[in-house]
Amino acid sequence: MKRLVCIVVVFYAALVLASFSLAGAEGKDLVTERCSACHSTERVCRNLGQKDKAAWAATVGRMVSKGAALDANQQTLVIDYLSTLAPGSAPVCK
Repeated sequence: MKRLVCIVVVFYAALVLASFSLAGAEGKDLVTERCSACHSTERVCRNLGQKDKAAWAATVGRMVSKGAALDANQQTLVIDYLSTLAPGSAPVCK
């Protein structure tokens, strides 16, 4: 019985970790595709580590109001992705 519980716990932990990785990959793809449609990612790079999640939310909201093609879910992915990157992180900073 203990073995079964351990297997189930490990399985669910793997699912959670995989979902975080997938969300990060989606955020990365959205930043490199959508943000760079209007400006270079250098502009984004300058703000990594400087802005917290709320500041990135304001920035993304402003970009959407200027025409960035991101739905609500995509905005969340971009905000979460950018707020976790360290300064100089690839691929945003090349």
